[in-house]
Amino acid sequence: MKHAKSIALLSTPAACLTYVALTVRLPTYGLAAGDIDTNDFLDTLSRQGPISALLGVFAIIALYMHKASVTFDKFSKRVLAVVSAILSLTIVFSGKTESQSSDSISFPWYAVGDPAWSSKRYVAFLVFQFFFISLFLYKLLIFAVQLVLKQDTINRRSKLLSSILTINVGNKKNILLSTLLVFAFWLPIAIINGPAIIGVDSMVQLIQMRGFRAWDPMTMEWLDGYNLTDHHPFFDSFIYGAFDRIGLFFGHEIVGLQLLIILQLLVGSFSLVLSLAWVNTRAEIPEKVFICLFALILLVPCFSMYMTIILKDTTWVPFFLIWAVLFAETVFQLSKKQDISTKLIATLILFAVIAGLTKKTSIYVTTPSTAILLFFFSHRIKILLSALIPPLITLIMIPSLLFPVLHIAPGGPQEPLSVPIQQITKVLIDHQNELSASDLQTISKVLKIDKAKKNYDPLTTDNAKHYGYKTTSTSKDRVNFLMLWVKLFFKYPISYFSSVTFLKDAFLVGPTYYYTSSVRCGWYEAGGYAILPEYKECTPSTLQSRIALPLVNLLNRIPPFSFLGSESLYTAWIPCLSVGACITRKKWKNLIYFTPVLFLELTMLILPAHQVRYSLGLLFTFALTIAVPFIGSPKDANKTIM
Repeated sequence: MKHAKSIALLSTPAACLTYVALTVRLPTYGLAAGDIDTNDFLDTLSRQGPISALLGVFAIIALYMHKASVTFDKFSKRVLAVVSAILSLTIVFSGKTESQSSDSISFPWYAVGDPAWSSKRYVAFLVFQFFFISLFLYKLLIFAVQLVLKQDTINRRSKLLSSILTINVGNKKNILLSTLLVFAFWLPIAIINGPAIIGVDSMVQLIQMRGFRAWDPMTMEWLDGYNLTDHHPFFDSFIYGAFDRIGLFFGHEIVGLQLLIILQLLVGSFSLVLSLAWVNTRAEIPEKVFICLFALILLVPCFSMYMTIILKDTTWVPFFLIWAVLFAETVFQLSKKQDISTKLIATLILFAVIAGLTKKTSIYVTTPSTAILLFFFSHRIKILLSALIPPLITLIMIPSLLFPVLHIAPGGPQEPLSVPIQQITKVLIDHQNELSASDLQTISKVLKIDKAKKNYDPLTTDNAKHYGYKTTSTSKDRVNFLMLWVKLFFKYPISYFSSVTFLKDAFLVGPTYYYTSSVRCGWYEAGGYAILPEYKECTPSTLQSRIALPLVNLLNRIPPFSFLGSESLYTAWIPCLSVGACITRKKWKNLIYFTPVLFLELTMLILPAHQVRYSLGLLFTFALTIAVPFIGSPKDANKTIM
């Protein structure tokens, strides 16, 4: 009784402080402590309104006083505490933007300026936020686990619910019908985001496929003697060019591109439904959780909005998701010591190749993920072939055999050097006088030092790379450059980290996957004027400006969509929660299923800038990630994909 009274007494002040930690933001993020206006600081709290604040505090009090019906051992509580602490960091730290405007379509969570680490008040505020948000998330996770484990029966009298709950990899008809259902729910988004959205990179591809003079969009040099460049994957270029010509053949270019978007919607719908079918077949996941996963795909337009964009990332992600399902099936069969069919391995290789051709960095995920299986399972020859054949085809055979015949210029070797170039440029800005003559000579063989320093931008690696990289550098020069890059890290770690702070933004609550844009934009003088000339350059269509843009603004600002579409939910929250669930349930062998997620996360650390499209792989594999702790011996274990 005394214990209950103590909890009640502590819950009220703790709830009030938690509410403050969750809602108050530093309005002058980058200013010194003496310049922070207390009234401005408190204004961010009062914007919620007195009634909303009171309801929020009451809800937190109820959460803190709630007595869990599920008993957790000490180990599980520690894991939950660690996960809560990690997730709280995604809320405590905010991204950085240079300006904030009322017509911004991003989630209004960013701050202006740099963190004031020298300010004791600022650091104390972060510690305060971290503690109470961690406490809140810890209690929230315990409550969520209780809800998930609570045995509720789903009313199966609805034919739709019954059909969704019985979807599995062995029922092709059910998968087809579910795909059409998802496609039907996505069509309204395709209409309001229409008639099309062509990414800037895709404009380069369409222009060069039309026969205009080829150039390298990074070095801005003409590529005489070539028809196009593989800087953006040539495979995507041929796909976009083919549909563009279909439209021209019928007299309406936009029709061909709309056919491509419809195909993307269908393939995207199928890939997500297939992943859900696999989850429902291989994992003992609660029915209500599965219904929520399906509803998320139908009702939260972060999936559908990106499928309406003509862009290499959106072309790639359905094929990658299908590969991820096949990879998970391979691991499942290996873990059950079942024979792996040649058909499954061949299909796994096929989709790894397609994914690698539509987006080059995909090979950095599929190859090591498959290779790791060699250390845990038998069937080593089949696994080895699955790991080696895709990079052999995409990185060696096709460039050496097809590129000369098709007059395709290979992509420049500077792309993998993006982050090293950025970090060494920052070292040159901060500490050039401290570098030895030999170090400067090594750098100067790869970089135009003055141009790299002049064009350095802390928000992207593209500028230093674009203006500073020397196309005359040799492979030996680049190897020496990378060796120096590793050495300088131990001397100037602060410069290294400060030059790529944008890499953290993908893991912070704020950016969302809700997206709209103009029909076409970019490279007008280079030939862009010939692509859909009836639409104004960089101007949204009527539907995009009147419906899609306000909708994105709305989704970014209202619950639950502002969180359900948040990039960090899929890059940080779901992976962390799933790993934590695996650990608490002692599902150690299931951790092998996380290898594609791990390598997707690692590729996020070598990106040239922060854009949410770079994390689409984590968005689309969300159901597979959630299911990992529940993979076991379900009743449908005898059913196979192939």
